[in-house]
Amino acid sequence: MIVAVDYARYSSEELQDERSILDQQRGNEAKRARDVPEAEPIARHFEDAGISGASMINRPGLQALLRSAARGEFQIVIAESLDRLSRDQADAANIFKLLSFHGVRLITSEEGEIDEMVIGFKGTMSAMFLKGLAAKTRRGLLGQVERGFMAGGLSYGYRVTEVGTWAVVPEQAAVIVRICSLYADGVSPLLIAKRLNTEGVPGPHGCPWSPSTIHGHARRGTGILNNELYVGRMVWPRQRFVKDPRTGRRVARLVPEAERRTYPRLHLRILDDALWARVKARQAATRRLITAGPQQAHRGPYLFSQLTKCGVCGGGFSAVSRDQLRCFNKVKRGTCTNTRVIARLEVERRVLTALQQKFLADPVAFEAFSIAFVQETNRLRAEEAATRRAAPQELAAINRRSKDIMELLLRGFTDEAWKVELAEIERRRRELEAEIASTAAEPVFPALHPNMATIYRQKVEQLAAALDHPDEGHRAAARDTLRGFITAIVIPAGDGLLRVHGDLGKMLTAAGGASHAAAVEDVGCGGRI
Repeated sequence: MIVAVDYARYSSEELQDERSILDQQRGNEAKRARDVPEAEPIARHFEDAGISGASMINRPGLQALLRSAARGEFQIVIAESLDRLSRDQADAANIFKLLSFHGVRLITSEEGEIDEMVIGFKGTMSAMFLKGLAAKTRRGLLGQVERGFMAGGLSYGYRVTEVGTWAVVPEQAAVIVRICSLYADGVSPLLIAKRLNTEGVPGPHGCPWSPSTIHGHARRGTGILNNELYVGRMVWPRQRFVKDPRTGRRVARLVPEAERRTYPRLHLRILDDALWARVKARQAATRRLITAGPQQAHRGPYLFSQLTKCGVCGGGFSAVSRDQLRCFNKVKRGTCTNTRVIARLEVERRVLTALQQKFLADPVAFEAFSIAFVQETNRLRAEEAATRRAAPQELAAINRRSKDIMELLLRGFTDEAWKVELAEIERRRRELEAEIASTAAEPVFPALHPNMATIYRQKVEQLAAALDHPDEGHRAAARDTLRGFITAIVIPAGDGLLRVHGDLGKMLTAAGGASHAAAVEDVGCGGRI
């Protein structure tokens, strides 16, 4: 029995809709009936709706078709035309090679049966089509701009009218004037954002205000302080998008200034020239100050960088200076009420003290937990080792059985039960091979010492000492080891106690191994444990 499937696709830029998929599928079935009547009617369809054919990445329907072809589930693929599968020359050739490798014929209503010559010719034509389409799109946008319409995304401060033009939103325009006035008067974007968030003024798209929303990027023309449309000038084009062939995603590229043009849009003016000039003057002065000021030396991550969290909002507790930590959302956005300031060294001291003393305050309870943990871990290790031994043995046995059945079938002996058994053997073989591959990639965790409580206490003490070791390599290794145990350090408001969240099992397991022994062997402990 010959099995045929089909593939259909339309892209949004071609101004098609979901009816195009049904039309293509009807045409594909008609092509199957005319050219390959010996094949069964098409019962399985693969499709990608509203997705560009410029890349084979991020097309679930096409990827599913290729996976199914690799499993040998059909012998023929029918499509309306080759460019339904891909408009990219390299992708079209690759799809054809994959299908041919799996013994699958590719037939289209437009080109007939696909071969190497058709791939080369149509691939070149599709690539030329995409290049021409991009040029036509830019030409169409330029025409719209020349006729007084807008091109690009909607900016904060405006709305789209019923006839497709833009109009000023008075409430948002007042916020823009206020932001620029405050900035020109010397208020930083950070304080402006905090003030607006405190007053409950919604930002673009209803999100909280952030300093970057205000200062933006000068060269790209983004941010409230850089949008020339606010003074009645539209600069177009500022950037173009190209697709990264590795990911299929669009990447922005700045257009050279020589290729940019400025169009008057006086009906969209929000700021007067005097206020705009004051904003630009302060930006220039700020840039000069930053350029002339001392450059900060690159500093490596602190002991608990990115692990400190706010106990109120859950955001990061970041360094506002070299030695002080504060809630990021409180400082940058003003959306949190946690005003606590704590020294970085104080956080490090408290956490190390907790590991060395507070955590081990009840040695009897900790030792009982350690004994139970060691027993359970070692039991699981023994089970895993047994599983690792059993899987290859079972795989070898079913391979021998498969070989025996195949030899009997080749000699002319037939039995439907053997065919069923072969199918089951193949299914089980795939399971075992996947299981062996996954376990081979994971190291066997070591057996833990029965006296883990004592070993752990010694290791923590050595680790703390290694953090002060004169050699930077020892300090770095100890820091990485300690960070691997801790998932979060929660800092509440006021003077509440810090909460350390960590993986106790990981700590105990590491203490039983030698993963950080090199970092502590020379700190006076007499060698490794």
